[in-house]
Amino acid sequence: MSSIVIRALQSARDGTFRRKIAVRMHELHWGILHQMEWLVFYLGKAPWQCAIKAWYMRLWGAEVGKNLYMERAVMLKGAEDLKIGDNVAIGAFSLINAAGGLIIEDNVNISTGCRVVCVNHSVPPVGVDTRFAPCWSAPIRLKKGCWLATNAIILPGVTVGEGAIVVAGSLVTKDVPDWSYVAGIPAKFMMFREGYKPPKPKPAEETKTPG
Repeated sequence: MSSIVIRALQSARDGTFRRKIAVRMHELHWGILHQMEWLVFYLGKAPWQCAIKAWYMRLWGAEVGKNLYMERAVMLKGAEDLKIGDNVAIGAFSLINAAGGLIIEDNVNISTGCRVVCVNHSVPPVGVDTRFAPCWSAPIRLKKGCWLATNAIILPGVTVGEGAIVVAGSLVTKDVPDWSYVAGIPAKFMMFREGYKPPKPKPAEETKTPG
């Protein structure tokens, strides 16, 4: 105990006491958050439980809108790069890796077991251990009202259009048009949703030869 008091007095004398206290408090803060991680994400889907999850994500730097619905066992990474709009639903056992930038707009539905990942590994040359391959990232945007059905996978750099539906088990590697269905591995356009009239393509402008 005496040694602790002596070190504290020495720190106060050389002007580092407050800095050391700040560092210790910072470590304690993040340590507590890490210990809370599994507790929070294994909470259920009751409104008060979802409110705790939204509060927890905000502590990590995420922007979370109103009425978040999140089922249990959702794994979240890169919360500081995450923006979630209002009335968003995220199903159980989904993986959300927002490192690199993820925007989830209003009324988006992410079903059970989906994977939304902004980070990927490069494929190294033969002979190089894949565990040490460099990572790269690209932002993902899920526009208003889109729906990722069960076990859909969204890869880095993709924008899923407004009102679009990604069929269950699809692997999305390219942008998805507004109000469309996509399906398959890799996902391909199937059709537009009933009642949606896609805009007509603009006629090509006539090329004028200089006279």
